[in-house]
Amino acid sequence: MDRQQIPDGSHTSTKAGMDTLVSILTPTFNHEQYIAECIESVQAQTYSNWEMIIVDDGSRDKTVEIARAFAEKDSRIEIIEHKTNYGLYRLHETYNEALRLSKGELIAILETDDLWRANKLELQVPYFADPEVVLVYANAALTKIDRTLIRNTKLETDLQKDKCLTNYPVGVAYKRLLFGRNPIINVTAVVRKQVLEAIGGFACLPGLAGADFATWLELTGEGQFAFVQEIVATHRRHKNAATMGRLSVKSIEAAMKWTESPHCLESEPWRKAGFDSREMLQTAQRKILARRKLLHNLQRASKAMEVDDWDTARDELKQHLSHDPNPLRRTVVGVVRFFAGYKINLLRSAKALVPERFRS
Repeated sequence: MDRQQIPDGSHTSTKAGMDTLVSILTPTFNHEQYIAECIESVQAQTYSNWEMIIVDDGSRDKTVEIARAFAEKDSRIEIIEHKTNYGLYRLHETYNEALRLSKGELIAILETDDLWRANKLELQVPYFADPEVVLVYANAALTKIDRTLIRNTKLETDLQKDKCLTNYPVGVAYKRLLFGRNPIINVTAVVRKQVLEAIGGFACLPGLAGADFATWLELTGEGQFAFVQEIVATHRRHKNAATMGRLSVKSIEAAMKWTESPHCLESEPWRKAGFDSREMLQTAQRKILARRKLLHNLQRASKAMEVDDWDTARDELKQHLSHDPNPLRRTVVGVVRFFAGYKINLLRSAKALVPERFRS
C-alpha cells in the first residue's frame, strides 16, 4: 500500500480505506437560513461512509422542520431535539449527547452555519491509519454571512514558527494553547473517537463559552495531530463575531485555571511547553494576558471590519484609543494594527472611520 508522509511530522501513515464510519456532530440553533446548505455539503462528500447527528438546541424557527425533511430522505441523518435551550456555555453537553449516540470510529464537527468542501473527509480520513494521530485539521475559508470571502487561513505559515503544526513531539502544541491561542478551526476538525472518550468527551472550562478550546487542551497530551494544507471548509463570520476579541483574553484566563487542576499538577503540561515549573508558565501567561487586555478592543474592531460592521468597529477603536496609557501608542499602533493584515479598501476605511475616531 502507498505510504503518505504527514506534513511536518516525523512519522508516516498507510492510507486507510473508505470503510471507516465518520460521525458528524452538528449542533444548531435558529439556523433555518443555513441548515439546508450545511446538510447538502455533507451529502456532497466524495467520502460516503458517514452519519450526521443534528442536535437542535430549542430552535424557534423552521430549523428542525428543514432538518427533518432531509432526514426523511436520507437514513444517515438523525435528529435530536432539546426542549429548552442549553446555550454556548453548555455546548459540551450538546456535543457529548451526540457523541454517546455516535457509531463511528471518527468524530467530525460541523455547526450549521458552516460548510464543507466536497473532498474534506476524503482528504482527512486516511491520516487516521497512523495510530499515533488523534486529530486531523486543516485550513478553511473565512467568509461573511453571504459567503463573500474575507480570507483563506494559512495555518502552516503561522504554526511552523512554534513547530506546533502536528503536535510532534506530543505536547508541543501546549506552546500555543496554554497562552490562549487556538490554532484549530472547528469546522475542519476530525477526532479519533476512542481517544475523545478516554478524556471524558468534549470538555469545558469555567467562564469560557464553547467546547473546542478545552477539548483541544486535553487532546494535546494524548497524541499527534495531522494537518491538511488544503482549504476543506467554509466558516462564516457573523456581525456578532466582534465579541470574538474577548475570547483570547478569556481563553488564557481559562488556561491558567486549567493548569491548577489536579490532572495538570500530575501531568505537568508546562514542561512540554518549555517551562520548568507552573509558576514560570503563569508568569509568562500574566504578561501575555496584560498585553491581550490592552489590545482586545482593537482585535474586536478588526473582526467587526471584516464583516462590514462599521459602527461596532468605530466604537471599539475609540475604546482602544481611550484605554491605552501611551499617547504615541494610541495613534501609531491603533492605526497601523487596525488596518494591518486585512484585505480591505483602505480609502473607504479612511473616509468612513478615521474622522470620527480621531476627534477630540
